[in-house]
Amino acid sequence: MKRKKYYLLLTIFIMLFTSGCFFSKKNIEGTDEDYTYENTYYVITKNVDSHKINYFEVNDKGNRRKAEKFESEQFDEVIYLHNCFNYNNEILESCKITNNDGEVALEGINQKIVYQISSLEHPMFDIKIYKKNKDYYVTRGENVNIYVPYELYKYSTVDNKLHLICHISDEEIIGFKKKSLN
Repeated sequence: MKRKKYYLLLTIFIMLFTSGCFFSKKNIEGTDEDYTYENTYYVITKNVDSHKINYFEVNDKGNRRKAEKFESEQFDEVIYLHNCFNYNNEILESCKITNNDGEVALEGINQKIVYQISSLEHPMFDIKIYKKNKDYYVTRGENVNIYVPYELYKYSTVDNKLHLICHISDEEIIGFKKKSLN
């Protein structure tokens, strides 16, 4: 009986470890046709262990490939969320959002985005909302303990939902920009 439990635990551990390795090393390149300007972003990341800066081109199919060095988009505003969610992603009364000029009110579009963030799975940290013209983006880290995934979302003002752009493991998203026609 003890032997069966041991093998069961060992099997579970191996499955978790290999799935973590798979997700953290995903670098499916795809073809040039997969990277159109309509569905592609350039993303700058920093490895959570080595702090090495990496540059990727990512698309809406989950593919990514190395990219040449580039400058991140200059955003009109970056909003930081502090102490906004508990472990179940419920919004806390102590939620404070700030930008470089100080505290920002939790109202209007910011409130809608925060409510959408609270609907995402997994406890999260390091949440930022980026605004460029009328476009809004969200980056966040997930607290899943096996590896450290970071995600980039675009907020749609049409359906008031967050749409996943990319999921990158063990790489903090520190900058990005949409691919242009040029």
